[in-house]
This record gives sequence, C-alpha cells and structure tokens, in this order.
Amino acid sequence: MAAQNTKAAEEAEARVRDLQAQFTATRTELTHREKQILHLSEQVALLHRNLEESMARFQNAADEENMVDRRVISQMIIRYFEKGSSREVLDLIARILQFSDEDKMKVGLVRKKSGWASLLPAIVRLGGTNDSHPTPALPDLSNPNHPGFLDMWTEFLLRESGQNGTTTAS
Repeated sequence: MAAQNTKAAEEAEARVRDLQAQFTATRTELTHREKQILHLSEQVALLHRNLEESMARFQNAADEENMVDRRVISQMIIRYFEKGSSREVLDLIARILQFSDEDKMKVGLVRKKSGWASLLPAIVRLGGTNDSHPTPALPDLSNPNHPGFLDMWTEFLLRESGQNGTTTAS
C-alpha cells in the first residue's frame, strides 16, 4: 500500500508539474496575445484618425467640379498635340479647368481686344450671323442642367472619330 501511495504521489507530482508547465505556457501566450491586441488597437486608432482626416479633406474639397482626373487631362493634352494643336481640344481643356479670361489669352484662345476691336462682336451680332463660318456655342458650365463632363467628353470623341473616318487607339 505504501508503494501504491508513493506511486500515486509521484503521479500527482508529475501531473502538477505538467499542469504548471501548461499554465506557464498559457500565461506566456496570453501575454503575447495581449501585446498583439494592444498593437492592433493602436493601429486601428491610427487608421481611424487617418480616415477622419481624409474624410474631412474630401468634404472640404468644395465639390466634385473641382476634381479632375490627371489621366483625362494628360490624354487631352496628348490629343491636342497629336491633332496639331486642335483649338477644339484646347477649348475643352480650358472649360474643364475653368480657365480665366487671362489664362485663355495666354494660351491663345482669346485675343486681347482694344479700342474698336472690342466692339466688333456686338456689331456682328447686331448685323446677323455669318453662316459660312459658324462658331460652336460654348455650354454654360454654371448651369446645373448642363450635361456633365462625361457627356461632353463622349460627344467630343464621337465628333473626332467621325472626322477621321477611323478611330485610333490611344
């Protein structure tokens, strides 16, 4: 019986040692997981702050009219030079970027008028229109019912492809 008690005591001690080892390993893993959770919470807080800042910047960007995709503008500039400085492409660029009259003069879309030359458009309007050289009407971009950029761009591309007879891949 003493041998059985000794054996039972040894088994109990071995079991206690195993449980202590498991407890130590579990405690170490718990500490590691707590550190991971703390690190992830810090990352979440940082990402949340960055998101709030980005949303504030986006909301402060006034409205979508003031945002222009760089790829669109670069394709338009390429098209402008491919077409041999097409005035129509330059007009479209000026409308999209909302050039001032001074900017339009700098790129050659508007000539500086002085003296009697500044009255010429009014005189021509009074005398009628010249049907042999019709000038396309520029849309009023301040009008909320005005077609959007995508509509204007599609219309422009269709006109350009119709003039060439074939379309070229850009």
